[in-house]
Amino acid sequence: MVKHSVKKLIPLSREEYWKIIFTDDFDKFTAPLLKFNKVETETLPSEDVNIVKRTAKVFPDYDIPHALLHLLGQEEFHYVDHQEKNLLNYTMNSNTMPPLSHHDILKISTHQHIEPIDEHSCYHVLETEIHCSVLLLGHLVEKAIIHGVENGYDLLPKAVEAYIAHLNSEVK
Repeated sequence: MVKHSVKKLIPLSREEYWKIIFTDDFDKFTAPLLKFNKVETETLPSEDVNIVKRTAKVFPDYDIPHALLHLLGQEEFHYVDHQEKNLLNYTMNSNTMPPLSHHDILKISTHQHIEPIDEHSCYHVLETEIHCSVLLLGHLVEKAIIHGVENGYDLLPKAVEAYIAHLNSEVK
């Protein structure tokens, strides 16, 4: 099992950033900027008005051999995140369902929170826990996932800036 943390400076206040992050519009706009072919989201019912539940079907921009896609039972490689955004405490938890028939061999969970810095910036903190139980290969899978997470989150500040520019252009 591997635990990993990523902390990225975001050019918005915590409140401004929280309004846009983990929203359908943000995810769809920033998908190509974050190296995803697309993201399909679905909001789910929640008994608590302060919790937003949704699934995000994420299609990474990876070249996957056709034979592997066939083994996974997919036409396009994707995974599904089950997310819960707490509107009151600036946190989001998720569990990732990998495209495997045996979900117990790879478990990925995240806890994300937004830390205020000042009125113009904040930190987006992602804490990831990965456990892959594939004999002799588990640590390689975990390492590859961490590498992908780091690369994706390196792109996040620029994706946020592009999204803000997009929103500002719509207002004009």
